[in-house]
Amino acid sequence: MRQEPTNLLESQIGISDRHREITRKYNSQPERRLLLAVLENAFWTYCKHVFSGKSIFFEVERWFFDSTSKDLFSFNSICQVLELNRGLIRRQLLARKALEAERRYDLILNGNIKKRHHIATPNGPLNQRL
Repeated sequence: MRQEPTNLLESQIGISDRHREITRKYNSQPERRLLLAVLENAFWTYCKHVFSGKSIFFEVERWFFDSTSKDLFSFNSICQVLELNRGLIRRQLLARKALEAERRYDLILNGNIKKRHHIATPNGPLNQRL
């Protein structure tokens, strides 16, 4: 029986089974647990600040998409040590960013339409999309 994802990293980038496997595999290896924690923190930061315009988002985005860095705590190195698919994670991050952009656009568009177009009903105005 498949378990539901237990954290945002698992559910958002679709690696719940892999995450559990890695967590179990490296539970007794503090250095690898640290690398996983760095990755999870970067993911949370990316999601939280995706359209904030803050420099922290641009830093973490650069960290995820820099394919040349070989530093110990670079995204490439962490994925190599933890045996994670860098390309899959990057594609999922881009997909999440696109979905968030679409959601924000819909909110803006619908918010503006709701302010301008109302149909009167017995229970008050009814918002109507054009």
